[in-house]
This record gives sequence, C-alpha cells and structure tokens, in this order.
Amino acid sequence: MVDNGHTIQVNAADKDSYIMLDGEKYTLLQFHFHHPSEHQTDGKNAEMELHLVHENAKGEKAVVGVLIHPGASNPVIEQLWSHLPDPANTDGETLDTPIDLLALLPQNLHAVHYDGSLTTPPCSEHVNWSVLEEPITLSQAQIDLFAQRFPDNHRPVQDLGKRALNGDG
Repeated sequence: MVDNGHTIQVNAADKDSYIMLDGEKYTLLQFHFHHPSEHQTDGKNAEMELHLVHENAKGEKAVVGVLIHPGASNPVIEQLWSHLPDPANTDGETLDTPIDLLALLPQNLHAVHYDGSLTTPPCSEHVNWSVLEEPITLSQAQIDLFAQRFPDNHRPVQDLGKRALNGDG
C-alpha cells in the first residue's frame, strides 16, 4: 500500500483476483480511492469512490468503480487505514493479512458500463468502465481520515459525448 501523492493505492500481490467481461479475463492490478467521487448519480458526487483497476493479457484496462457514502464503518477500510503509509515512504507498507475484496463491494453488482478513459495521467482511452449502481458505506471518520490527506483528488466529470451507457441485469 502506497501514498503516491494523489491517492492511497493498494497493489495486488498476486494474480488470483480477476473479473470476467465479455468472456475476457481481467486481472486486478491495484485499487485506489478518490474524494469526492469521479462519477455522479443524478448530477451529484458521492463522498468518495473506489476504483479497482484490472488488465487483460492484451494490456487492455477495465475499471470497476464503487461509490462510497457515509454510513456504517467498513472493516476492510479500517484494516487499511490502520496501516496508512507515510507519504515520504515511497516503498509503502506491506500488509501482513490478506484483504477481503468482496467486503469492498455491495451485495448488488448491477453496473452501468461505458467505454471511457483512465482518470489519472496518462488518461488513456478505451478503458472498459463498470460503475456499480449500489454504493458501499464508510464511517464518516473513515471518510474524514482520507479527506484530510486528499481534500480533492478527483477528476471533474467529463462530457458524455458519444459514449453510450449500458446497464446490465
């Protein structure tokens, strides 16, 4: 886990976590957080957003976005925040216990899909985005701890342009 100067990023230690999209396997590379969210619902940002960044064998990216609202504390975030790395420590912190990735996802995995871009440089295009419609919760204290380090680390919402939003059932 590293503080890379613009977010807290947790790099995957193995290739065991993946998603399947259109019959293609995308392996988890890392996940990170934004405050406020980079996606909106009804024109409003959520308090935070989690991005799980995946890549397939051809080097194509797929990102799962999870909106975060204030509410119940999240035990995985508690585990992570208790090991927040010092920004000066470029090597980051090695976590001694595995992370339960499913605890970072809502029960309902219904998502909106679109072809977009990465939200951090180099902002590469043709990223397969899946933004889950159901948010997860973090306690206000968990949100505040992140927001103290990163008061605003989100990319402003981009114009939809010719992109199509597709929901799954």
